[in-house]
Amino acid sequence: PPDLQAFLSEENDDDYALLVIADMPQDISQMQPRLERLINKHCIYIVCAGRLAETMYDAIEETITRLELDGKIPETSDMISVVWYDHESPDEIVSGFLNLSSPETSLYMVALLAEDPLSHCLRDKFSHDASHSSP
Repeated sequence: PPDLQAFLSEENDDDYALLVIADMPQDISQMQPRLERLINKHCIYIVCAGRLAETMYDAIEETITRLELDGKIPETSDMISVVWYDHESPDEIVSGFLNLSSPETSLYMVALLAEDPLSHCLRDKFSHDASHSSP
């Protein structure tokens, strides 16, 4: 996504949850070189969605393990939770992702959406939920 580089460049120490779509092999190859930076940028939850969600999950877990072995990951790395949704509906994915944040955690939510059909559905669902949650 075009705004990923901007997000990685931001100076921000807030914990965050990340939603990443893996529907095509190039989604994983585009994310792979950025995983280390994403993980070390105070990420505490990663939600993978799409047809290749489990493959993305595996790539993230491998990156976390490699960083731990190399001593290049914060001590809080054991607090990183990674899950995947490969057959769930957009409603279930959005609900699961948004439910990660609560007043107690006040997570910064980051959704990396592309131009694939699942991303479009999720974008619509996020917009719908946001417009209906406002007072």
